[in-house]
Amino acid sequence: MFGNSSRTLFPLRLSGLILGVLVLVWLPFEDHSPLGAISLAAGICTWLAVRALWTTIPSSRQVWGRYALVGAVAGLGVAPLALLLMAMKTGLHAHTTPDYTAVQLQSTIERILIFGVSGLLVGLGGAVWRLARRTW
Repeated sequence: MFGNSSRTLFPLRLSGLILGVLVLVWLPFEDHSPLGAISLAAGICTWLAVRALWTTIPSSRQVWGRYALVGAVAGLGVAPLALLLMAMKTGLHAHTTPDYTAVQLQSTIERILIFGVSGLLVGLGGAVWRLARRTW
């Protein structure tokens, strides 16, 4: 299942394309909740983490550290990417008042640690899944 052939990378490429279309669909909507930006950022970071882990087959000893590290880095990237998406949306709309308030931006920044720990735990869960698939 894992490898570099175009057949095995097709689902990953398709999901990347779908994420790109979702970002383009989300941009023109007038919403003032950071939930859309955070959800898209989480989806993009998850896609990048899966892409980083998809093409390599580490040994059993490397799985724990590699998956935990990639999960934590992906989780830590959610908040900055969400802020970038919020800034991009605010800049494209060019209203006299920004789409997102300073409190919303600050609350997104404050969640960096929560996203990082969540990514770490999801990465460890992925390691358990990967190791369980090997033993069957």
